[in-house]
Amino acid sequence: MRISRSSCLLLLLLFKSFELQAVENDTFCVSNELYKVASAVFSYTSVGITIESGGRVVFPDDGFPYDIGWAKSWCRESREGEQLVIHEAQYWGDWRIREKFDAGFLGGIDIRLEHAGRSDNNFGISLVANPEDTKGIPSSESWMTDLMRGSNLALNQMCIPGSHDTGTYDITLDSAVDPYIDKGIRPVFEKVGEVIVYPVKEVIRAWSITQTRDTYEQLLMGVRYLDIRARRVNGQFYTAHGLLGATIPSILDDIRRFLDEHPKELIIFHLQETTGLNQQDIDDLYGLLDKYFPDQLAPSNLTPASPIEEFQDNGYQLILVSGVWPNGFPNWQAWEALSNPWYNQNTPYPLLNKLSKGIAGRSDSRFHVAQMVLTPRESDMALMVLGTSPANLWELDNTLRFRSGFAQYLHNAARAAGKFSNIMLNDFVGTGDLYNNCMRENLRRLGQ
Repeated sequence: MRISRSSCLLLLLLFKSFELQAVENDTFCVSNELYKVASAVFSYTSVGITIESGGRVVFPDDGFPYDIGWAKSWCRESREGEQLVIHEAQYWGDWRIREKFDAGFLGGIDIRLEHAGRSDNNFGISLVANPEDTKGIPSSESWMTDLMRGSNLALNQMCIPGSHDTGTYDITLDSAVDPYIDKGIRPVFEKVGEVIVYPVKEVIRAWSITQTRDTYEQLLMGVRYLDIRARRVNGQFYTAHGLLGATIPSILDDIRRFLDEHPKELIIFHLQETTGLNQQDIDDLYGLLDKYFPDQLAPSNLTPASPIEEFQDNGYQLILVSGVWPNGFPNWQAWEALSNPWYNQNTPYPLLNKLSKGIAGRSDSRFHVAQMVLTPRESDMALMVLGTSPANLWELDNTLRFRSGFAQYLHNAARAAGKFSNIMLNDFVGTGDLYNNCMRENLRRLGQ
């Protein structure tokens, strides 16, 4: 039975914040917090759920959505082969399907119905995996030392936090435009700039910055995979994402400092794009890397399936992965060492669906990167003129809200397929709850 809305404003005053209980690893809960969301209140939004299996509704018995009232939660055991279907209705209208999830992958997740974070959604759906649970979590600056020392766990069987477009924290309005910016993207920036009367560079900057903390800070926060787009401009090596970001020497200075302070930590340095670099540029870049880390570059006879202790015992602290062929320097070829699918999705749950299918089919011999990042559209950029969200990449990224639930869903999807989740790539390191979730998964794999 639906909650009466005849006195919804009075009800809002009477509602008290309720404390969500941590869900067990084999259950999931749906928590209705829409009494906190103005748009949901004034549109009289109801939320109902059904559980389907084999194309038919198995809950409720009458086949109609079960209405979860405001400030209420509903929990169920996570079962393979079932789907959770979330329905919504407004102004006492008919139910319509809002989202579907594989219920077998929801174990340990709280599904919160709350503020959307973007103006074109009445409310948001957030997946959260017990962020308050910090028991046994190692320090983020030395987790490989504290947790993995002496372990025979392979690198590609570990949950590793990753940083998307690592060097964009140094992008400003004074930054030069990437000379190799995607030809299909540049006209979009120019068009949006004309519509909203913003300088083109301001539009590019708003949608190019993916990190706000420098590389050293990212590493202190637990990141061990760096995503680098390399350019050479006027003899200097830069990172790039629309505009030129941090110089690669400054990033190497940060890595050098971190590794000197933490000699048993290991970093994957992925040159995922090297557009515009010729062979001499590539050799010069690798010569620079070799100069900074003369005895610490991992040789290519080791693999992603090698135990981490082989790297730690031999003093190897940096793995270089790229699609280029440097002359005389250690390098792991990307095509055989790493899978890094980009799904080009603009909203959270089409992205999650593709990520879960991709991780279930991943190779056991390579690293696997789960890109938990959203791609902006021209329509998102146009919202800058309206002052509504998302008005920049930060706000678009915040529609994901919590990384822990995304990551937990992928851990569960991988486990169901007999696989391991691996590198969890995200924007704006340090703003979410991914690290704790990743470490909890590592503790589980270590049997702790």
